[in-house]
Amino acid sequence: MSKYVVCETHVCDEECIVAAIEEMGFVKGLVKTGQRVSIPDDRGRGNHDARIVIPASVAGTHYPIAFVKQADGKFMLVMSGEDRFSKAGRRFLSMDLSGTGEFVQAYAKHRIMKAVKSSFGHRIASCAREGDRVRIRVTT
Repeated sequence: MSKYVVCETHVCDEECIVAAIEEMGFVKGLVKTGQRVSIPDDRGRGNHDARIVIPASVAGTHYPIAFVKQADGKFMLVMSGEDRFSKAGRRFLSMDLSGTGEFVQAYAKHRIMKAVKSSFGHRIASCAREGDRVRIRVTT
């Protein structure tokens, strides 16, 4: 008997962010850093303390794409306004922000798989994207 569950998660797990970025093909040049990166955003600020950075040369954008950890423990995606419309930029944006939702799906998949394995000890039988959804089959 199949059961369907809708899961929601916040982007708060650094390990799953890196796994999602690697799944998207940005393996080479992925840098974890505690340094400030300069990325102009919508408010004009340019310097951010980034935990994870994809260099512009790897992402194919004008500026790096970064993830900044906020005070509440969640990560915020930071990219320049002009890079939001690039091919790589759209892959990181959710569908409600005119993106493809690819990063959100990949992150959610890794986060859910990690939670299932650590909380219940089950194994993942299969995992596949189906349109705007991810289907994960778990063995019990």
